[in-house]
Amino acid sequence: MCPERAKFIFYPTAIGSEPTNPEIDTRDAWQTVMRGHAVANGVYVAAANRTGVEGVAFYGSSFICDPLGNLIAQASRDQTEVITADLDPTLLAEWRRLFPLLRQRRPSVYGRLVEE
Repeated sequence: MCPERAKFIFYPTAIGSEPTNPEIDTRDAWQTVMRGHAVANGVYVAAANRTGVEGVAFYGSSFICDPLGNLIAQASRDQTEVITADLDPTLLAEWRRLFPLLRQRRPSVYGRLVEE
């Protein structure tokens, strides 16, 4: 989870087909996970992904989503593109007011998650 005053998470990635099974397309799963980060942290997410083929076929599809996980801009799968989006600061504030997940976190108990 990111600090409460954060407004954006930027994820530079290079993800594509699975090397051992190129028939599996994980693009939707990748986007779902990234969009989940937006919702869980109450932030906008910009996920940049490369295109082209270099050992694997990268699936592009860079995107920007809002704190509710809605896609507000998306690039194509196979073109190098720059995407932009207008971000609404009132949506960010409203989401955090309705779902104060960051205020309810308890970092003091995180140590138990990694204890052996």
